[in-house]
Amino acid sequence: MKRFSLWLALFGLLLVGCGRGAGEHLPTLPEDKTVTLYICEEDQYSQKHLFTEEEVQALNEALSQASAWPVDDWTVPRKPWPVYGLYVFDSMELDVACFGNLWVDNQGRAFRVEGLNMRALMYSFPEGWEWEDGCVLPCRRTLALRGGGWNERLLAPSDVTSLCTDVSMTLDDPSNGLSWTLANLSQYEFSHGNGGHAYLEVCLEDRWYDVPSQFSRVVTFEGHILPPGKSYSSVFSLEPYGDLPAGNYRITFPLTRKEDAQRTKGYSAACFSIQEDGTFAQDSLD
Repeated sequence: MKRFSLWLALFGLLLVGCGRGAGEHLPTLPEDKTVTLYICEEDQYSQKHLFTEEEVQALNEALSQASAWPVDDWTVPRKPWPVYGLYVFDSMELDVACFGNLWVDNQGRAFRVEGLNMRALMYSFPEGWEWEDGCVLPCRRTLALRGGGWNERLLAPSDVTSLCTDVSMTLDDPSNGLSWTLANLSQYEFSHGNGGHAYLEVCLEDRWYDVPSQFSRVVTFEGHILPPGKSYSSVFSLEPYGDLPAGNYRITFPLTRKEDAQRTKGYSAACFSIQEDGTFAQDSLD
C-alpha cells in the first residue's frame, strides 16, 4: 500500500502537464545511487536522502513527465528563494538548483521547465526532513559565476578571522602549478591534516569568500605534526574548480597550535592572482 501511495502521489503532481507542446526530458537520475534533496531558504535549509531504488524511480518518473526547453539567457533573481536542489555523487556528479521554472546544473545545462511543482515534489517524500540554520546553495559555483564573474551575494563568506603570523605559507611557483609550503617559525608545535584540507578563497570588495568547486574534492583525514623549524609541502589541485575568472585568490590551510595543555586553531594562507590572460602570479598577504 505504501509503494502504491507513493507512485500515485507523484503521478498526481504532474497530470497538469498532459496535453502540452512537447519539450525535452530532464536528465534521468541513476537509480542505484543515493539522491539528496534540498529545500533552501536564504538563511536555513533542509535536506533528505533517497536511499532506495523505489524512491529514486518514483522521482525519475515525476521528472520525466515535465517538459523542458534548453535556455541560454537565464539569470539568477535578486531573491531566488526557495531554491530546490538535487544532488547525486557519481562518476558524473550531478548538482542541480531549481528556482522559479528553471533547472540549472553543474553539467552546464539550463532548462525552462513546465508541468513540475518542485515544492509538491519535495514534500511527496514527507519523512526525514530536518531544518538547519545556514545556507547550502545547490549548484553554487554555476549560479555565482553567471555573468562571467563572481557574484558575492551568492558566495559564502570566509570564516577565517585571523592568520597565524608564526607559520608562513608560500607558493613555490604559481605558474607551474599551485605547490605550497608551510614553515613553522615559532617555538610551538602545530598539528594539521593533509594537503586536501586546504581550500580556495577569492577577494571581492576587500572581503574574502569561499570558492565553490565544480565537483567534490576527496579528503582523507590522517594527521600530521609540524615541529618548530620544520616545513610541510603539498600541491593544491585546481581541477575541481574548472576555469576561474581573473581576480585575487588565496589558498587557506587550517592548523592547530599546541601550547602546554591548550590548543588554538588558526590558519595560514598564500595569495596569488589570476590575470586576464589566464596567467598566475604570487601576491603578498598585505
